[in-house]
This record gives sequence, structure tokens and C-alpha cells, in this order.
Amino acid sequence: MTIPYILVGQLINKNGELLSHAEFLQKFKIPVTPKEYAVILNAIPSDSVQLLKTCHFAEDNIIRDKHILIGDIDVLNKACINQRIRNALNCVTPPGAKFF
Repeated sequence: MTIPYILVGQLINKNGELLSHAEFLQKFKIPVTPKEYAVILNAIPSDSVQLLKTCHFAEDNIIRDKHILIGDIDVLNKACINQRIRNALNCVTPPGAKFF
């Protein structure tokens, strides 16, 4: 059995709250302990959670692609580290504005 990638937005329920452990198990049927689930939730920045609570997501928005590339970096590769992703995004993301 392959476990699909789960987007952070999928961890928000219809009320705009993070899924409880029971809701997660019911929705995804992936065996995870309450402690492991708490570690995952605590790793999500609170600003991201607030942003996601204001957005609406499709229920079955699961990544099924084998590769997601930013430049030449495959972000789904387990060997890919955050620093490489950050460096790649700094190269492709134009500056927001110039101040005079």
C-alpha cells in the first residue's frame, strides 16, 4: 500500500479547524498514533494554519504526481532538503516591490 501525500490544507475540516486525531484516521485511514499526529500538527506554522482556515479546499485534493519540480529540484524526493527548495524559490521568485 502506498500512502498518498497529504496537503496541509487537507488537515482543515469543514469548520475551518485542524482535524482531530479521530477525524484524521477516519478520513485518511492511515495508522498514526496521537503523539505522532500531534508532532505533525505542531510542525505546521500557525500563520499557515490561519491562512488555510480562510480558504476552501476540495475534499479529495491529493497529490498523485510522482514528481513536483521547482527548477531542477524534485520536492517529492526524500533526499530534497528545505534549504535547496528555499534557494530554488529565491531564484525564481521576483522581488515583491522596490522602495524608494
